[in-house]
Amino acid sequence: ETVKSLEEPETGKVTLVKSSADTSVSDGNSNYSLAGAVYTVTDSAGKSVGTLTTKADGSSNTLTLPLG
Repeated sequence: ETVKSLEEPETGKVTLVKSSADTSVSDGNSNYSLAGAVYTVTDSAGKSVGTLTTKADGSSNTLTLPLG
């Protein structure tokens, strides 16, 4: 017999915002960019569950992950 749950699994969301540690150096300087930084998100076993990639404003995409 198969039992099927109708409950949706609980999830959470993760996002990040990267910023400059020294805006007096980075602001207006074309050698510095917040875009394109890639962060790998891992679970407690060290397995990759997704990546966050920053845009020019430093904000990243959002990952929806199962709780736990």
